Amino acid sequence: MRRVRSLAPVLAILLFGGCALFGGTDEAPDGAEPPEPEIVRLSDGRQVMGTVLQITLEVTDEPSGRALLEVLFEEALRLESILTTWDPDSAAMELNRNADGTPLPVPPELHLMLAESRIAARETQGVFDVTVAPLVQLWKKAAETGTLPTEQAIRAAQARIGAERILLGAETALLERGMTVDFSGIGKGWALDRLGEWIDEPFVTAALLDFGGSSWLARGAPDGEPTWVVLIAVGAGEPRLVRLRDESLSVSESFGQTIRVGDRVLSHVIDPRSGWPVLHDVSAAVRAPTGARAEAWSTALLVWPPGEGVGRARRTGELEVLVLD
Repeated sequence: MRRVRSLAPVLAILLFGGCALFGGTDEAPDGAEPPEPEIVRLSDGRQVMGTVLQITLEVTDEPSGRALLEVLFEEALRLESILTTWDPDSAAMELNRNADGTPLPVPPELHLMLAESRIAARETQGVFDVTVAPLVQLWKKAAETGTLPTEQAIRAAQARIGAERILLGAETALLERGMTVDFSGIGKGWALDRLGEWIDEPFVTAALLDFGGSSWLARGAPDGEPTWVVLIAVGAGEPRLVRLRDESLSVSESFGQTIRVGDRVLSHVIDPRSGWPVLHDVSAAVRAPTGARAEAWSTALLVWPPGEGVGRARRTGELEVLVLD
C-alpha cells in the first residue's frame, strides 16, 4: 500500500483505510525496484453554480496536483458563465433572448449541453425537459397571486415546451419563439463530466468531485481502498453509504422546496406532461456512467410514481436507483 499524505480536510467524504509504514531510505538497493512514489491527497472547496464544489485529488506530484486544482475551479466557473440563467450576459441567456425561430451561433459547450439535454428528454420520454421554464414561471405567478392557473394557461405554457424541438446546426442552436432553456436539473452533473476530462493525467491516481452534496463524480479509488465512499441523505431515514468508482451519483427530492397557492402547498417539481406540480413526495438517488445522466434521471424519478420510475430505470440496463416515498 502506498503512503498517503493528506494536506487538507476532506468534507463529507468517508475514507477507510490508513497509511502504510515503510522505512529505510528512498534509494533502492542494487537490483531492487525503486520505491513507489508517495501519494499526496489534496482537497479544496469553492463556490460555484450557487453551491460548493468540493474537489479531492490523490496525486504523485504535489505541485502539478495543486495547479490542476486551480484549473478545475477555473473551468467550473467558465462553464457556469456559459450555462447560467442568472447572468444576463451568459450564452444560455443570449439564446433565450433570441428565441424567435432563427439559428444563433453558440459556444461549443452550450451546443454539447443542448445535445445531451435532448437525449435526456428522449430517454425519459419528456419527463425531464430543460425547456420546462414556461410552466415553472406560470406556477410562480400563481403563488404570487394566490390563484391557480387555468387549464387554458397551462396548455399555452405547454405549447412552448419540448426539448426535441431544439434544432442544432454544426455550430448553431435554434429555439422556437417563446421557448427558453434552463439547465438547473442537469447542469452540475454535466459540468462534473467536463471536469472529469481534465483529471485524466498520469500524476492523478484518484479523484472525487462533490457538487453541493447532491452530485458526485468518482475516478479510481483512494490508495489501498476499492472505492470512494460517500454519505448521502435520501428521504427522512438514516443517511446511507454509497461506494463509487469510475461512475457518477446524483440525489434529488421533490419536497423541501414548496410553492403555496392560496391554502394549497404544492411541490416545486412540475410534471411537463400534465403541467401540474407532482402530488407525491419522493427522494431519488441514481448511480450512472455519467453525471449528466445521473442528474437528469434523479430529477425524472421525482415525477413518475415510484414504482413506474424504478421500472423504467431498470430497463435501461445501466442505472442503479433508489427511490423513497
